[in-house]
Amino acid sequence: GGDVKFAAGMQYQYTDQVSKNVNGPTAQNNGTAVQGAYIGIGAAHRYVESFFGELAVPLVGADMDIPFLRTVTVDISGRYDHYSDVGSTTNPPIGVNWTVNNDLKLHGSWGTSFRAPELSELVGPLTAVFFQQYATPGGPVFGYTLAGGNLGLKPETATTWSLGGDWTPAFAPGFKATLN
Repeated sequence: GGDVKFAAGMQYQYTDQVSKNVNGPTAQNNGTAVQGAYIGIGAAHRYVESFFGELAVPLVGADMDIPFLRTVTVDISGRYDHYSDVGSTTNPPIGVNWTVNNDLKLHGSWGTSFRAPELSELVGPLTAVFFQQYATPGGPVFGYTLAGGNLGLKPETATTWSLGGDWTPAFAPGFKATLN
């Protein structure tokens, strides 16, 4: 159906994070006094090695003159990532584009995805903040917040798919209807 197209690549990424202690007053704004304490030192690093590729294969071309199959192209790709701290993952998206005729094009895809937690989400410094707000009719209001990293976070994964089509009828120039 036409020329096969191929692309490939690789990537290396190194990330380093260090968080240090800070104690003392941090802000005073709009009648609110804030006392903050950043407790502990958080440090982490990560390297990621990635390899990826994509193959576009036209199974049917317009010059083949097949009814209801003007063109059909399959797109197969894949990505392998190795994270030094959360392991490895392989994600293979696959897509199909089918041009029925000059008016109608259909498409579909399926794939998986992966997102590792950011280092700041894992080992961000433990932050404790006490605040006292005077801008209330009943007197001061006191509050306390605690935030920081979470070593229990796991990578997010997903399986995705889509189906859809585009209709651009020749009898209505400039009109296009899309359903996904």
